[in-house]
Amino acid sequence: DIFAYHIQVDDNSEFNNPEINTSAIAPDAGKSNTTFYSPTTLSVDTTYFWRVRANDSGGFGDYSSTGNFTL
Repeated sequence: DIFAYHIQVDDNSEFNNPEINTSAIAPDAGKSNTTFYSPTTLSVDTTYFWRVRANDSGGFGDYSSTGNFTL
């Protein structure tokens, strides 16, 4: 089954207007981890919230638990 990931990063835990909202992130063939580099520059001294979900031929799954980080 071919699948991809959808990631959202926002400075609001409600994800009303994500700074990063990218789907169709394909896994790296033959690797156990997937890496994504966003061209979006995030602000320092800001807390961001993130979540991710997978998509396959059956559609999108549920979002992961929300994580956060501060730059």
